[in-house]
Amino acid sequence: MPTLRHAIEKYYLSIFVVSMVVMSAVLILLLHSLAIKRIDQEMLVFTNDLLRFLEKPEGQPVAIFGKKNYAFHVTEQGRTIASYNLPDDFVVPKTEGFHTIHSQRYVKLIRDDLEVIVTRNLKDHFSFLASLSITLMAVLVPLTFLVLFFGRRLTRKLTTPIEMIGEQMQLVSKGMLEKI
Repeated sequence: MPTLRHAIEKYYLSIFVVSMVVMSAVLILLLHSLAIKRIDQEMLVFTNDLLRFLEKPEGQPVAIFGKKNYAFHVTEQGRTIASYNLPDDFVVPKTEGFHTIHSQRYVKLIRDDLEVIVTRNLKDHFSFLASLSITLMAVLVPLTFLVLFFGRRLTRKLTTPIEMIGEQMQLVSKGMLEKI
């Protein structure tokens, strides 16, 4: 009964592979969502520090050292008053709030007559997601073969009695045909 075995193997293996791929995709999307929320919070803190500094320059300085992924652009009544580390393909977003364009995350805030745009490069985040995806696939492929191996053994143990009954039924029917 190899066809019954193969059908059983295909069934449990397809369920296993589909469920593992779906869980991996959900994990990656969940981590992406959480990381974007964390990045948005960091950008808001940086933007608020920058606004506090611009409103009261004699206060504490803005810490931009070590912020190689960050850039900002500040305009007052359409005139640029501050700019730092802007990407070459910088485009001013039209609306306030958070935006993602290519591999840059933007936040645009307008307070009084100041327009502040803070950007963050997301390449490190995307490279983390890519390495996580590769790691998950590297784990899932051997795990699938392991499930296939143990599943074949279990399926063979379960179908062997059915095969023996089938063979005995064939022998009995041959014997009955010879007597007729």
